[in-house]
Amino acid sequence: MVRRSFLQSFAALCGAGIPADAGAADSRTRYYTIENVFMKNGDQTSRLSDFLANGFLPAVRPVHPGPILLLEAVVAAHMPQSAIVLGFTSGADALSLYARLHQQAGYAAAVGKWEGAPDPPYESTSSSLLEATEYSPEMHTIERPASP
Repeated sequence: MVRRSFLQSFAALCGAGIPADAGAADSRTRYYTIENVFMKNGDQTSRLSDFLANGFLPAVRPVHPGPILLLEAVVAAHMPQSAIVLGFTSGADALSLYARLHQQAGYAAAVGKWEGAPDPPYESTSSSLLEATEYSPEMHTIERPASP
């Protein structure tokens, strides 16, 4: 089985249909990416959680000022899945994110660790690029309160 890198294949998947100047004059979050990762029981969920906490989030925060939402769900006991939702002001920002991530120190090593185990890092993935309507409410990042 040939595994494609989930994080590198995303840009090729959603490049069609985005105007070059989309969102240029609008500072609102206009585009959202939703990346679903479907896993099986075993170490896939813990490996993904480790990658998101120690690889993805430290690398994405300096290059992506928009909203970041990480969700974990168990639809059934044997079907864990996670979703990564990111908000962007333009389609170009969405398409260039992973190129910017790979320029961050340690990101490529974190991807390699996540994908390098004997078992695949996930069973399947799906990626979607969504454009918000004019009347869509803004998704805001909430600052965490300081720990006492």
